[in-house]
Amino acid sequence: MKKDKFLQDIERRINKFLQGPAEEKKLTFEVMGKVERTLAHEVAETAGLCSYSFGEEDVDRHLVVWKKEFAPTDEELDAIRNGEEYDPNKAKFVAAKSEESEKESEASTVTRKRKSVNNQTEKYFEKYAKILGEESGLDAAKIAKSNASYGMVPSKNKEDKRSIEETMKEIRERKKQKESSANAT
Repeated sequence: MKKDKFLQDIERRINKFLQGPAEEKKLTFEVMGKVERTLAHEVAETAGLCSYSFGEEDVDRHLVVWKKEFAPTDEELDAIRNGEEYDPNKAKFVAAKSEESEKESEASTVTRKRKSVNNQTEKYFEKYAKILGEESGLDAAKIAKSNASYGMVPSKNKEDKRSIEETMKEIRERKKQKESSANAT
């Protein structure tokens, strides 16, 4: 009984809001419980309106309903959730300021990354310069040449020019020959 009366009251208020002046953008309801807010959300949704709840649960949680053409932006919702009055000019200023700070932080992180990589390598070489020497890498690169010969045989004769498949095929053939010679004796 109480629920039906509440639903009729909400429907009446929403219909009055819809038929009211076009300049009226939103309708704010009083503080209500969770069940009542849910019912009001359903009525607003069936009427084709946007509805959001604001405030702290069991303290001052209330419902605000907007006409579809005046649906709130994310910035406006954030302002209302923070308990502030939404001002479009202030929101544009804050958005521009946050974009600038975001670009600056991105630029500083990119330059910080580049600087840190160079600094780390320089610090490493400075730290171990006494142990490694200044041109240790160049000396090692010159030393790392392959031997021209192993004993009396030149290294070019030691290289295997066959592919893996050819090598595997030859190994299989040798095994078959060993098995056939073992079976023959």
